Amino acid sequence: EFSHRVKEQNINLLKDGEASIIFDFGQKFLPKKFREAQSDYFGKSGLSFHVSHVHANIGGRIAQHQAIHIITNDRQDSGAVIQIIHHLLGELKKKGIRSVYLRSDNAGAYHSSTTIAAVYVISKEVGVRVIAYDFSESQNGKSAADRVSGMVKNKVRAYVDAGKDAKSHEQFFTAATSGRLLEATSFYLVSAAVQKLPAVKIPKISEMNDFQYVKNGLREWRHLYNGDGTFISASSFEELFKLIPIEVLKKAGHLPEDFLGYWKILPRLKDATCPKDDYHSLWTSTERKAFYCPEIICSASFDTSDELEAHWLTGQHCSSPSTTTMRDEALRMYAIELEGVASHRLNIPDIDDSIKELEKTASDDEENEEYGWSLKSKKVVRRFTEKAKKYIIALFDEGIVRGNHVTPEEAERRMFNEREKGVRVFEEEERMDSRQIASMFSRIASIRQKEKVMAKMKEKSMETKNNKGEEKKGSEDKHDGKGRKPRAAEGDETETEQQLEKEEWVEGLELWQRLGDFENEDDWEYIRICRLRRRRRPHCSQSLQCSSRDLR
Repeated sequence: EFSHRVKEQNINLLKDGEASIIFDFGQKFLPKKFREAQSDYFGKSGLSFHVSHVHANIGGRIAQHQAIHIITNDRQDSGAVIQIIHHLLGELKKKGIRSVYLRSDNAGAYHSSTTIAAVYVISKEVGVRVIAYDFSESQNGKSAADRVSGMVKNKVRAYVDAGKDAKSHEQFFTAATSGRLLEATSFYLVSAAVQKLPAVKIPKISEMNDFQYVKNGLREWRHLYNGDGTFISASSFEELFKLIPIEVLKKAGHLPEDFLGYWKILPRLKDATCPKDDYHSLWTSTERKAFYCPEIICSASFDTSDELEAHWLTGQHCSSPSTTTMRDEALRMYAIELEGVASHRLNIPDIDDSIKELEKTASDDEENEEYGWSLKSKKVVRRFTEKAKKYIIALFDEGIVRGNHVTPEEAERRMFNEREKGVRVFEEEERMDSRQIASMFSRIASIRQKEKVMAKMKEKSMETKNNKGEEKKGSEDKHDGKGRKPRAAEGDETETEQQLEKEEWVEGLELWQRLGDFENEDDWEYIRICRLRRRRRPHCSQSLQCSSRDLR
């Protein structure tokens, strides 16, 4: 509702030479062939295109235009959006547009610090002032762009039905621009260059929905310019941007170079029929026309669909009186009479005092409402308390001891009913549901299994060290009169060491594959048995880097 009011306000306040632009990425078009085998249908990659719907004040009349950018490299990120805005403002400047309002949904390509900051730089570079940038709620405020997207797709489908193909971006462009052109629509086949964008930080960007560009920076609000807003200086990001213009490969349709056809002038609203505010004129008037406003509270009607569209854009609705049937009115009066009788006959002091106290409390709450109470609140992440964690671990251990594991549902029930001296042990915000308990059980089991395996590896490592120490001591005792080892003993030791090292490597590899990545540096002391000393590259915590020779 708030975003719709901002949209109507922007259009109604447009002065001569000002425009309001709605941005939206159209749903990707799947490539189509006139004759297509079933196997060709699967694994398709959609064709990306961007819609910009413009409403402008041209000589005191509201006009509209739509620009379609077909993106050959299918980019839908902030870089592509910045290049499209840069190109579109340059095209509108050729038609005399000096100031614009921007509007889009909350997609990441639009509602990001980089895009919002880049718009300030684009405005100064192109010479078209950007007054404000507003974001609409989900599924609201961008119906004009969605309507244009549907028209483009229908035209391409008709092209395919005529016996041709639309498999690539070039064919999609050809299909959209063939035959009779869409009214007041320009098409551009573009390639959005990949560029490295600076890291710009705007505080609480996800909570802000309205931005106004002022001298030396911008101001941000949560909703509908409520309050003074927060000022962000342009000095923190202005010098970071080096804009790369978008590459236009082809263009067609109604272009700025055309003297006629670029704008579609909407009709004036002088022919709207709004019945007077009384029941008789509402139902007996003979001036009702063919097209009715879809707004529930509005009773306006029009001769043409263009008049209805202009009326809907400006939001100047005619409120009509609510009507009821005789039966509804009789029931309402009967209910009032019953309430009146009850208030006279049931004169119980306690009840009357309670009702008065309740009414007084409600009125006090309305007077003491905190400023901004209707704004969306941020979801608070609740962490489990240490008391709750210890209780769940105790239940897990209890199941192991008795040989019958405690189910998550049983644990949830026991946690709810747990009492100490007649008082509940866990408050409502401390208790965990069965899904959370099942997840915690799984983590506990994984940690216990890992500890068991690590203990086994440490024990094996110590045993291996002891065996090597004994072998070394025994080999030192075997020497000739000059203190040198016999050749056979040295060969036996080398062969024994290689065999032992190979066994340690195979066992360590199997354990490593079961466990995956280790969490801290202390774990490496326990997995030394899976290192091939001096004969392999350093061990990596992400992947096992070794050659086929090392594995052999």
